[in-house]
Parts: sequence; structure tokens; C-alpha cells
Amino acid sequence: MATEAQRAHINALTAELYRYRSGLLYPPEDVRQPQDSRDFSLTEHQAMTLLAGGGTIMFDCSETFAWVLKCAGIWPLSYPGYTGTDLDVCKPHYTNAREALVGAGVVFGPGTGHHVGWVHVPDPKHGNPEIAGHGRPGFDIRTLSDLAAEQAGMGYPGVTFVSIAHL
Repeated sequence: MATEAQRAHINALTAELYRYRSGLLYPPEDVRQPQDSRDFSLTEHQAMTLLAGGGTIMFDCSETFAWVLKCAGIWPLSYPGYTGTDLDVCKPHYTNAREALVGAGVVFGPGTGHHVGWVHVPDPKHGNPEIAGHGRPGFDIRTLSDLAAEQAGMGYPGVTFVSIAHL
């Protein structure tokens, strides 16, 4: 079960990833590389030391989400999977953004999804939380409405939240 301490950890790690966003690479043409597997095995300390020293790490969106949860001690698998894995592992699913807490996964697109990020700053009043994610070189923190519009414009409408509460 995701504790408040684990959610705080996710929030702090998200801020660090944003700080070192220039060192976050994305797999060329969205095809995972050997570096992805190596980097998923890094501990948080190892990755932050590497980034602080000017090095790089490489993940796609679902690897980043799984790695952040792994660092917080709640990712249940030994591998990252893909957005469909996030939908399988993180349950229940819901659509009301006002309910989303820090760390909740946000899957964009129908079926097994096209992109995943996670809630960095909830918005229980307006339902437009800040979403963290890595869908290109760098690292983004953007509002849900901006990301949902962008994804829909690319042909991937729909937003599904996936709970980390029971991991």
C-alpha cells in the first residue's frame, strides 16, 4: 500500500528528475536500447549521482513511471513493462482527476494506452493536477488539461488514472 511517506518520496524524486531533465534521454524512435535496461537497474542514489555529475540516463515513459515507483519501494515487478503493464498492475482505474493523489499513474489514449505520466501536484478542487512524465528527451511537468489536449491532438484521446494505493 502506498504510504504518505512513499508519496512524498515520489514527489521529491520527481522534483529531482525535473532538476536534472537535461540528462534524461529518450530511446531513439521510441525503441528501447540496452542503456534502458541498465538504467532501470540503477538505484536512486546511483542515478542521481550520475545525473549530478553530468551523466545521462535513458528511459521511455513507462520505464520512468515504474522506476520512480521502484525507488519509492512500491513497484511490484522486477521489470518496467509498458503502459499496458501499468494498467494491469495499478488498480483500480478511475477517471475523476479530483481524486488523483501524488504518484497516481495517468495513462493517455485508449486500450493499452499511448503515454503514461504521474501526478506530481494534485488538484482536488479543479481537477487539473500537474503531471510529471518523460515522453521525449528531457522531463516535463505540465497540467493534465495541456497533456490531454496534446495527446488527443496526436490521435490518442482519453485519460485513465491508475491507482498506486494498493501496490
